[in-house]
Amino acid sequence: MAIVPLHQEKHAQLKVKSGYDLSLVENRHLLPLVMHEVVAASIEYPVLLAKNPENNKFQFIAMMGLEEQENLFMENSEFVGSYMPGIVTNYPFRLGAANEERDKWIIVFNDESSLINEDEGEALFDENGEDTEYFKNRKKIIGRYYEQSQQTDEMISMFDDLGLLKEQSISVNADKQITLTGIHTIDEEALYNLPDEKVLDLHKRGILGVIYAQLRSLGHIRRLSLRKIKRAQAESAA
Repeated sequence: MAIVPLHQEKHAQLKVKSGYDLSLVENRHLLPLVMHEVVAASIEYPVLLAKNPENNKFQFIAMMGLEEQENLFMENSEFVGSYMPGIVTNYPFRLGAANEERDKWIIVFNDESSLINEDEGEALFDENGEDTEYFKNRKKIIGRYYEQSQQTDEMISMFDDLGLLKEQSISVNADKQITLTGIHTIDEEALYNLPDEKVLDLHKRGILGVIYAQLRSLGHIRRLSLRKIKRAQAESAA
């Protein structure tokens, strides 16, 4: 993967195909989420918390598989999940730091993505070198996603400060015993024992909905195991 800064002159002819670059997800069992996605993602996927290996910070994750390099929502090279996380819908673009101080940000992209070319799709720049309406909208979405990422970091830090994060080991039987480690959930007991004013504050901020969505989503781990069993049976019968 080659992540490069987007330059107006150098990349004047670039176009972006519609759809998703599924190479980003086909072999990933965990996909990061921002807090604003948790409720939608929790309808189908287990949503947990784990540390981002790049910065050692906790992040929300949607679990797509029970083992590394496994996405149980990929079937015949198509993604069959009902919700596509923002990290995929924004791809191949994202914000990157423009300097070591990380106080300025620029658009960067993967120039090896299958969505990037000079012949087909939506142009980023017009004949005058100005942003097209398409790219203006993409930039707004990318900027909003970055802001949501910052808000998510702040919220998870608050969870940590309140003692609401609990490390959990989960064992699943999917034709073989699989133990999920290194994951965290919201600690229900700690939540119930919070002072009333803290709970009220979480409610007013709209955070309780995110917490309960995460907790309810744990039931989907069993559904993942059934998906894995069904896939193994289909592969054996082929």
